[in-house]
Amino acid sequence: MRPAAPAAPAEPAVPTVPSLGAAAGAKAPPAAPAAQPGPTLTVICPDCQTRYKVPVSSVAKRFRCKKCQAILEIPPEAANP
Repeated sequence: MRPAAPAAPAEPAVPTVPSLGAAAGAKAPPAAPAAQPGPTLTVICPDCQTRYKVPVSSVAKRFRCKKCQAILEIPPEAANP
């Protein structure tokens, strides 16, 4: 006679809750509106003439041109049209 194989442990029963939204025909909530960008400035790289739109809050900050790697500084007077 062959010994009986050990029984696999029984998994506990986990109750499932039906989705109320799908079952009741409810629509998904509307997506949040896109954040409205504030006022922007157009900055042109002096080396390669690539144009960038940057927020006014970036005045007096520096950033690197993605095309030619030059460092651009937004002058404070650029905020005053």
